[in-house]
Amino acid sequence: NKGIIDEKAMHTLEHLFAGFMRENLPNYEIIDISPMGCRTGFYMSVIGEPKNEEIIEAFKKSMQNIIDTNTIPEANIYQCGSCY
Repeated sequence: NKGIIDEKAMHTLEHLFAGFMRENLPNYEIIDISPMGCRTGFYMSVIGEPKNEEIIEAFKKSMQNIIDTNTIPEANIYQCGSCY
């Protein structure tokens, strides 16, 4: 914890992570994925009880999806008030 991620970068990561987790964990309804205030992790609210293995696999896939992404979803004034 020597550095801290920039707020705009964290917000972008939040959008990407939430979207990909919803895609990669399709059998459950993810209500929200939000960064912790300390920016060292995320909270996830989900309906249902996914197994740890399912969450781990969805997390790994989502991180790879983020690495492979070239655009930022929802980066417009209608879907995100913080995009500018």
